[in-house]
Amino acid sequence: VARENDPWKSWVFDVDGHASFDGEERQSDLEWGGSLQATRITPVWKFGASTDMFFNESRFTLDSNDDGVDEKSTHVRESYGLGAVLVRSHGRHWGSGIQVSAGRSTFDNTELSIRAAPAIEFSFFPYDEFTRRQLTLQYSAGVSSFRYRDTTIFNKLAETRPTHSLVLGYDLTQRWGEADVTLEASSYMDNASQWRLDADGEMDIRIARGFSIDFGGSASLIRDQLSIPKEGATPNEILLELRELQTNYRYGFRVGLSYTFGSIFSSVVNPRFGTGPGEVLR
Repeated sequence: VARENDPWKSWVFDVDGHASFDGEERQSDLEWGGSLQATRITPVWKFGASTDMFFNESRFTLDSNDDGVDEKSTHVRESYGLGAVLVRSHGRHWGSGIQVSAGRSTFDNTELSIRAAPAIEFSFFPYDEFTRRQLTLQYSAGVSSFRYRDTTIFNKLAETRPTHSLVLGYDLTQRWGEADVTLEASSYMDNASQWRLDADGEMDIRIARGFSIDFGGSASLIRDQLSIPKEGATPNEILLELRELQTNYRYGFRVGLSYTFGSIFSSVVNPRFGTGPGEVLR
């Protein structure tokens, strides 16, 4: 238990990771990934930061060529990301802050992507009721900058665009765990036809102190794919899901385990911009 003068009392940490390897005579697959999130909270200020990484390498031995030599093929998919947010409270219903993020992804064709956006949030219920329920509306406007690995379908290798988004979130907390639903609409300010609508829901069921099992689902309508490579994806890249493909929608379901440690008191004093590091950086 943290003491009153313990400098770590206001911090919460969340760590998870995974690794797998499988193979047979003509193919093998290696995958690993993980994330680290940290949040420091006071009644007036809130700081959150996170980093995540993913790596997958697939190796194949193909049929022999005309010289009788086996051909070998290696495909790699990787992504890395960083994010941070700083929030200030303004009474029982308002909060403001700034969000920044950076990352790279072979799947998204981005060598580097950076976004910075101030944001403001209104809570329909007083923030001090967040231990039971929370309904918030958040608006952010900022700038996104991209440097692409390959030329895109819009003949771009780099670009900087003004963006904005509107997020509606509902959170419910009970003795058995937590549930939340988020709806987000976003677009580029200089071209309203490039937009996206995302819906995401999650349920965390506590199975022991600090441990929980997580279920979630998501769906998206997509009209803002800027990074699609001009040359298109090869058959191997499509089959191995190494490249993002043009699409008008996307959906998914997930399940997992998580472990949280740190101060059990820090998140009860300032729920603005989300009650945990993952929500803070959404």
